[in-house]
Amino acid sequence: NFLYLTVDSIHEVDGVYFIGVIGKGRTAPEDVRLPREVKAAVDAYLKVRKARDDEKAMFVSCKKFRGKAISTQMINLIIKRGLVEAGILDGTTEKVEVFVDGVRKVINRRVDKNYYRKSAHSARHFSALEQLRQNIPLEWIRKNLRHKNLSVTTLYLNDSDKLKNNGLDLVDDVLDD
Repeated sequence: NFLYLTVDSIHEVDGVYFIGVIGKGRTAPEDVRLPREVKAAVDAYLKVRKARDDEKAMFVSCKKFRGKAISTQMINLIIKRGLVEAGILDGTTEKVEVFVDGVRKVINRRVDKNYYRKSAHSARHFSALEQLRQNIPLEWIRKNLRHKNLSVTTLYLNDSDKLKNNGLDLVDDVLDD
């Protein structure tokens, strides 16, 4: 059962926009506030979005699947490309010899080992760390991440000893990666 964001997920309440998001372990959408800048970017995207008339997925493929919902893997690839373009990740590759079932193959492997570790989900962790760095209370961070328990939020923030240092060590760790 593949779940994806739909164009109907965005709604307005008293001039504030929300988006219904289904997260891990949830079966029904949960409202998350949509910043004005993001709403404006989504509106601009929807004007040029090339989807079939019956397709409700927010993000669609322009090539291979001709206007159908794109996969989570494709979203991660798009984010990685953006991180490379922004200079956050190194996108260069090197040719490497590997053996698969006794057969020698030459493949392209990313030079930057962090390339394989970073994903859309990594942005959630970074967002939590950034909020902590800005002295946002842990309870608010928990609510922003939509965690039921504060213990899950502290796992996101990695090392509880570093929390005592206002999270600055954690942010340094992420930025140094």
